[in-house]
Amino acid sequence: MKPLTLVGLIVALVGVGLLFWQGVAFFTTQEPVAQAGPFTLWAPVQHAVWLGPIIGGVVLAVGVVLMIAGAARKAT
Repeated sequence: MKPLTLVGLIVALVGVGLLFWQGVAFFTTQEPVAQAGPFTLWAPVQHAVWLGPIIGGVVLAVGVVLMIAGAARKAT
């Protein structure tokens, strides 16, 4: 298998994975959840970084283009 085709296949597989992977818990912050007089109750809140399907589609398209370019390229 040609190297460019292999790279394209890997990039396309990552793109397919990103289509289904909607986010990842990236960081946790402490935020107030209740307040009674001078007392505040804080709780950890996880925030996810959204990796939209648009990014997955673009990565998938780049992978397909790389696979086509690798298959069409003549061996020297």
